[in-house]
Amino acid sequence: MPPLENRLSTSASAYLRSAKDQPVAWQEWGPEALALAQKLDRPVLLDIGAVWCHWCHVIDRESYENAEIAKLINENFVPVKVDRDERPDVDRRYQTVIGALTGGGGWPLTGFLTPEGRVFFGGTYFPPDDAMGRPGLKRLLRELAKTYRDDPKKVREQAERMASQIASHEEESPRSGKVESPLLEALADALHDRFDPEHGGFGKGGGPKFPSTGAVEFALWRAVEQKDERMAAVVRLTLEAMAQGGVHDHVGGGFHRYSVDPYWHVPHFEKMAYDNSELLRNYAHAARWTGDPRLRSVAEGIIRFVTEVLSDPREGGFYAFQDADISLEDDGSYFTWTKKEIEAALAGRDREIFVAAYNIRTVPRDLHEMVDRNVLYRVASLEEVANTVEATPAEVEASLGRSLAVLREVRAKRSPAPFVDPTLFTAYNAMMAGAFFEAAGSLRRPECAALARKSLDRLLSRCYRPGKGMLHADGNGVARGEGLLDDQVWTAWACTDAYAATGEARYLDIARDLVAYCDARLWDAKGGGYFDRDPSGPEPDLGLLGARKKNFEDAPMPGGNAVAALVNDRLAALTDAPKYAERAGEILQAFAGVLPGYGTFAATLGLAAAYHLHPPPKVVIVGRADDPARAALVEAAESVYRPGSLTLALAPDSPAAGNYPRPMLRPRRLPPPLRPPGTRSGGSTTG
Repeated sequence: MPPLENRLSTSASAYLRSAKDQPVAWQEWGPEALALAQKLDRPVLLDIGAVWCHWCHVIDRESYENAEIAKLINENFVPVKVDRDERPDVDRRYQTVIGALTGGGGWPLTGFLTPEGRVFFGGTYFPPDDAMGRPGLKRLLRELAKTYRDDPKKVREQAERMASQIASHEEESPRSGKVESPLLEALADALHDRFDPEHGGFGKGGGPKFPSTGAVEFALWRAVEQKDERMAAVVRLTLEAMAQGGVHDHVGGGFHRYSVDPYWHVPHFEKMAYDNSELLRNYAHAARWTGDPRLRSVAEGIIRFVTEVLSDPREGGFYAFQDADISLEDDGSYFTWTKKEIEAALAGRDREIFVAAYNIRTVPRDLHEMVDRNVLYRVASLEEVANTVEATPAEVEASLGRSLAVLREVRAKRSPAPFVDPTLFTAYNAMMAGAFFEAAGSLRRPECAALARKSLDRLLSRCYRPGKGMLHADGNGVARGEGLLDDQVWTAWACTDAYAATGEARYLDIARDLVAYCDARLWDAKGGGYFDRDPSGPEPDLGLLGARKKNFEDAPMPGGNAVAALVNDRLAALTDAPKYAERAGEILQAFAGVLPGYGTFAATLGLAAAYHLHPPPKVVIVGRADDPARAALVEAAESVYRPGSLTLALAPDSPAAGNYPRPMLRPRRLPPPLRPPGTRSGGSTTG
């Protein structure tokens, strides 16, 4: 048989195409690759990664560009490369198995599989030679190839037993329970136990530290609706600490994926849509709750970053990520600064103030920091800087604003900028559209709603199939991929946001259709909850795809079943159809038994339970679009923050108003406002 060839040059995935010139004979995931492994009777080397992943670049540079290692792979394995954004269903299953083997996961995920796709060894990053307490890839390739050659039957039997045990555990892991208020109390206690009271966020001790946006949103609900002062402190300190840290891009806006330390100082530099969409909700909601202009400024920085970097403002559409690096050898140089670069960009009083406020230095402050480059994070408050430089806090704030604008211009001239994949992934795109709709109301930014609507319309025109759900992605002119639960429920959520913003009934109809699709194809009639993929769809049991998974954890984006519960309860509020509230209750009941034990990972599920037990307020305002009274009522309704609240402004003759539950639309006269004795009062009519 002729030698294997690298087959990634025509892949739809940017990540896979980036490996097309590597000497490794990479195959794409699919039945052809596993059939080839079975024909040759060779084990599979599985590499799962992403363009934005720094350590994926490292293993590419060190190992997969190495001719000696490539020869070992090509002569003994069938190498298969997977883009985790294109195939989150594949990634989720192999992460579970390799995580059970090693106690951890992440990217790159490196798996050694039988020709049938069962795992017999794996891990994450492996150096080319033994180092850092990790076995070298060269040694592993030789030893595992020999292990398979010597006794393939034994390897297969062990891999099958492992796959069966984990599949059985997955089937049994969710535990049902009653959905009741003590669950919410227990979850709040669990979050507080994990809260870092010194640096904010969740997890005490060493890094890494992730944003945990679902936990912040649940804590915000507790703070506002339950007057929980513990959770109020969690929200304030976490959002303030992240905003001051290097995980926040002070120059360009938005947030990097996570911090490698517990202080939020040094990030992994990739910037993900799913993080920034949910952080936009966090900061916009908290700004609306507190009126704090600093929180609003951070939210507006996210909007600026997404608008300028992660979106197509002309056609609509939100992209999935910006890469961390500009080359295989790089480590965030685009986002970092030397002291000389800062001194060259800034002058005089502004330079003095900036250096007093930020960590500008020539040697690292701690072991996490780079030797010669600075991740910008705040080391002093406005008041502290003002005292140091003998200025007022207002003068310091104005100076820092000028300096960051200058640095933004300087950084924009750096070339090339980190890569942005223009593929529109359905779930990520819908998440950002929904966040922009919410920001439009919370921050009074109508242009956010316009971009959200344009983006959602583009997504629906390309990926929505009535009665058949959403496809997974749209890129290079091709809508493709089996739509997963996340794709369906996030699009349904964004459609309810669009309906509330526009009053157009078509969005509500699509949301209902997507939920109906989930009910028909993904619902587990035996145990409750939705499976993440259609068991009768393409590749029903290829490799580990036959494992039935019901994702509910925030890991890291909110779990599909948690979002499904939120969507069903929102549809109940919008349509007055009891079946949606009943389905939301069934979803929550299916996972209620594990909710407190999962802590931050079950926070969005907890939020869904909170909204189910304590339905958020909804406001319906009917009036002509050009009526100033309608606009004033909308602004009044949105001026007070109530978690999960929904405001609809409908025209009297719109189909949406005609289809809305009639009891909510009976015209009624508002009671006159309270006035001091002796003054005249008058009312206004609305519905």
